[in-house]
Amino acid sequence: MSEVVAKAQTTILAETSDAFDAIVQADKVTTFFPDRASGDLRIGSSIMWQFDHAGAKVDLRVLELERPTRIVFEWNAAQAGFKRVEFGLSQSRGATRIEVVEKGYSLSADDVAKAIQQTNGWAEFLAFLKARLQFDIELRAGRQK
Repeated sequence: MSEVVAKAQTTILAETSDAFDAIVQADKVTTFFPDRASGDLRIGSSIMWQFDHAGAKVDLRVLELERPTRIVFEWNAAQAGFKRVEFGLSQSRGATRIEVVEKGYSLSADDVAKAIQQTNGWAEFLAFLKARLQFDIELRAGRQK
């Protein structure tokens, strides 16, 4: 059966280990994406990310971590049940290429719309991460409720 994925990628002028840590460590990820995180991402852990601007809480179940190149979790964002999210990080010439793919959407119109919404969300995530790591700027203040 075919599936639709949400996918975004960017290159950040930062070390791969710094980008990895910014995603998995609660005290770092909360400087650019969720407003609160119940803990660091650790294999087998279940944590919660809270987004105050959206009034949303999202549960994450961490499946794989390979520092500094791979992060895999399932989460229940987009009111679409748990979906698998995979981050791939690679270093090249002092920069880090990051690709994020969220899997598990069907070809139904509702799921395609949710996958598009999630693609936009992951593009925003990567822009926020890039602003934080490259320029020490927080972009979240401009988000609308």
